[in-house]
Amino acid sequence: MKMMQNPFEYEAANNLRPQDIIDYYIEDFNFSRFIQSTKNIFLIGERGSGKTMALLYNSIYIKNLREKIKGEVSFEKIGIHVPCNTPLFMKKEYLLISDDFKKSIISEHYLVLSILYSIADSLIKIDEIVEASKKVSSCLYDDLEYMWNISLDRDSGNFFKAVKKYVNRESMETQKKINAFDSDSFYDNALSFSSSVFPFLQALRQINILKNSHFMLMLDDAHDMNEYQIRALNSWIAYRDHSLFSFKVATAKVDRPSGITSTGGSILEGHDYITVDMEQAFQNAEASFYKL
Repeated sequence: MKMMQNPFEYEAANNLRPQDIIDYYIEDFNFSRFIQSTKNIFLIGERGSGKTMALLYNSIYIKNLREKIKGEVSFEKIGIHVPCNTPLFMKKEYLLISDDFKKSIISEHYLVLSILYSIADSLIKIDEIVEASKKVSSCLYDDLEYMWNISLDRDSGNFFKAVKKYVNRESMETQKKINAFDSDSFYDNALSFSSSVFPFLQALRQINILKNSHFMLMLDDAHDMNEYQIRALNSWIAYRDHSLFSFKVATAKVDRPSGITSTGGSILEGHDYITVDMEQAFQNAEASFYKL
């Protein structure tokens, strides 16, 4: 990316360097107090309204850089940025399947793989977490291998690197099985949130500096998810206990995802989640931007 000299020069948030985000982003308490809460939050707004920037600014890597500058590092809230427009996330293999139930299984499987990868990829960048994980690495490996019924690469030298390698391997294995003539064998190994992400987050609390952490799973550009992934996400959002994790979902107003769950129920604003309109601050007649 070219060197940014003018803060008013346009560049997509995903293409900015971490230091650029710290330098250019002006934190708004109205947004940050919702994002840093343990509630499920939907950030809605069209392109350029600041959804991705707000999520990235509160992601663990950017947050850790900011706090090191201030000399006050905290791991109470762990923001995991999960972009929904990556190759792994946007796989269309579910279109090869005629059965709706199996479509939902494969769609959730890829969604779960993307979240697992994002968690490991985010935490591997934080030196303090990597160092602290070494003290309980044997327990982390044992727990995940037992709960996921797999073998992780213990020779990789890094627990989070081993998880990333597992996700990549599982993605390739899934691709092979779906493309095979008899693809039904795949579904015995399909991953779900409750069988994979939830136990992963629980295991991470064995790391001393994460023992009281709340994980904020930040799904960016959720309007790019397919209908089955949206229903799966809504089912997770309906989960009542927010002590371990919450969802921060950024989506455009146009083609905003529905509130239907996998079982045909629905999530309700104010009950299951809170909506934050990223454009309202600009439209409000009392806002400084409006007066300007």
